[in-house]
Amino acid sequence: MDFIPHVDFTEQPKMRFHVITDLHITNDKEHTHNKNLVDVLKDITSMKPASDGLMIVGDATDNGREDQYQELRRIFHTYQHALPETCFVQGNHDVRWGDWTEFSELFMKYTGMNAHYYDAWIKGYHFIFLGTERGLKDFSYLSKTQLKWLEEKLSEDMSSGKPVFLFHHQPLRNTVSGANESYHEANSWYGVRQDKELKLLLSKHPRAILFTGHTHWEIGSKDTMYNAKYATMFNAGAASYLWTDQNEHKSGSQGYVVEVYEHKVLVKGRDFLNDAWIANAQYEVDLSASVPAVDPAIDPDLTISNPTIQLVQDTYATGEPIQVAYTSSVGEDWIGLYPEGMNLGKSVEALAKLKPNNVQQPNGTLVFSGLKLPPGRYEAVYVGEAEYRTENDNLELDRVVFEIVEKPIGS
Repeated sequence: MDFIPHVDFTEQPKMRFHVITDLHITNDKEHTHNKNLVDVLKDITSMKPASDGLMIVGDATDNGREDQYQELRRIFHTYQHALPETCFVQGNHDVRWGDWTEFSELFMKYTGMNAHYYDAWIKGYHFIFLGTERGLKDFSYLSKTQLKWLEEKLSEDMSSGKPVFLFHHQPLRNTVSGANESYHEANSWYGVRQDKELKLLLSKHPRAILFTGHTHWEIGSKDTMYNAKYATMFNAGAASYLWTDQNEHKSGSQGYVVEVYEHKVLVKGRDFLNDAWIANAQYEVDLSASVPAVDPAIDPDLTISNPTIQLVQDTYATGEPIQVAYTSSVGEDWIGLYPEGMNLGKSVEALAKLKPNNVQQPNGTLVFSGLKLPPGRYEAVYVGEAEYRTENDNLELDRVVFEIVEKPIGS
């Protein structure tokens, strides 16, 4: 699974497909992002032999609005006669800062996808698309149901000897370029709330190959291809604009042409604006090779997992400090206290609210003191990454019930 400067083209591939990400389409036909997508589709539809699939790894729009999806549809309509089967997943820009139901309906209406996560078979090869189930600002949220579904889907391919291709917008922590914080403080654009769970699941399936976007890191940077542990992963660049190891914006539009052979997969970086191959981004995945095993007990990169909260005790006396323990907090998460059964939204004020990033992350305990709540039943609610912008942002991560009683406990 090493970089190869020269590729042997004597063997014909079983199939080929394209991977692009981060289109960031606006409602302005003349915007650079929109023009870049036109160049991408021109390049894809002109290539011979033709591609068997086009995989789009999130952030198709700049912020999920219908006029942006309409412009996306206009551009694709121009080339639809020549495009291969096209599959989309949602990115954070497609879902954040708005009504979750509305964003979901727009995504499905304009892309033709009928679920947040799904799979497809193309020419006998398995393609799996993972999608967020929360409207979080930067991270994705994969439910237990989705992870169980993924495990079942991956198990279908255990004995085939074929690779299975996965697509998810945000990369895993300390893996591909732009997501490895040990190299540079700017390389922190990982973003899966169930990071640990997904890593351990992938590590059971050595022929899994994961493509991600989100970071915009230019293809050919360090760790564009990552296989130090868990699985083989690729940062897919971006179609709209790029980012560099020097933490700088860079104009450009890049993606992949992937060729699948009997015992290997070639992943070839493509510069769409110049209709050229990226010389230092031609990779070979040897399907017979092993990805290093993971020992969860000592792995330092398994610190983010499914976010949870719990009360240090279930019952408190009036005026007694309320202690809420939390796990796997990131960014601008917050925990609020509410009357039991309260539905959260833009117009709902918490009785009290604290942010873990002012105390400790990823794990810690918040102490709510001086509240003097009247006797009754309440809930602590864990909210992810941002303030509510609508009544239906779908930011809630977890909630637990506690009770306030009149007398001090034990009196």
